[in-house]
Amino acid sequence: YCKVPINIKQAVLGSKIKIRTLTNQVELKIPPGTSSGKRFRLRGLGLSVNGVKGDQFVEVEVEVPKNLTSEQKELFGKFADSMELR
Repeated sequence: YCKVPINIKQAVLGSKIKIRTLTNQVELKIPPGTSSGKRFRLRGLGLSVNGVKGDQFVEVEVEVPKNLTSEQKELFGKFADSMELR
């Protein structure tokens, strides 16, 4: 099990991120609309027990920005307002 931070853009629009496994790095596709706490399974990339490879689980945590400029706050406000109309 591992937790990986992603930003709001990656969570909303989707992205590909690199994940470190026990043996190498793999690319994980983050689908659009991913919420914080979403878990993904990487089959066969976990610990080996009695010769059988287990799975690695990746939990994403969406990082929320803390210090926004006034322009960024205005843009987020406009975005939020546009979502309320739907």
